[in-house]
Amino acid sequence: MSDFTPAGPPPDGDLSAEGARRRAAHRAPAKPKRIIVPAVIALAAVVALLVAFNSCSDPYDQGNGLVTPVGVPTPTTTSPSPSATTTPSRTATPSPTTTKTTSPSPIPSKTATASPTPSPTLAPKVPVVVLNGTTTAGLAAAYAVQVRRAGWTVASTGNWRRTSVSTTTVFYPAGKDASARRLADNLSGSQIVRPALTGMSTSNLTVVVKR
Repeated sequence: MSDFTPAGPPPDGDLSAEGARRRAAHRAPAKPKRIIVPAVIALAAVVALLVAFNSCSDPYDQGNGLVTPVGVPTPTTTSPSPSATTTPSRTATPSPTTTKTTSPSPIPSKTATASPTPSPTLAPKVPVVVLNGTTTAGLAAAYAVQVRRAGWTVASTGNWRRTSVSTTTVFYPAGKDASARRLADNLSGSQIVRPALTGMSTSNLTVVVKR
């Protein structure tokens, strides 16, 4: 009789060990999947966080260390650099100046305006003594009327017999010559003017009337 062990179900202990090996054989290929899938999910989460963070930040603020969003072109701010070559300004050529030789304009002569001649200071009207140098009665009184009409005061009337007088004359004491000329002008103007004679008034004018 041979030592043949019929094929059949293993004992209970062996059955559980074999089952474990089989389960392990089936589970072994699944371990890499279990490692890769979480890693991919974690990487996708990190990428999503980066994209979300960049979308919330200012895409144009590149000076503060922020990341430019994916797909958004980075704006390049180029400040206009001053041109080193300055365009020479056009120098205005001075036009030839025409010098006008202006002859000196004649100085307008001042029109001599005749200034009003100041009226001479009129000599004061001194009282007058009228004397009759003739033998005709009443001649001194009649002449005294003319003297008063001319605006002069007659101090007295009388006769003159001492010296012969050829024409009606106005005699004046010292310093009264201007008054004597004024009296002669106010009368007929034909009288002559002379200094007073001895015996005549030393303060008044004296008129010796002659015809």
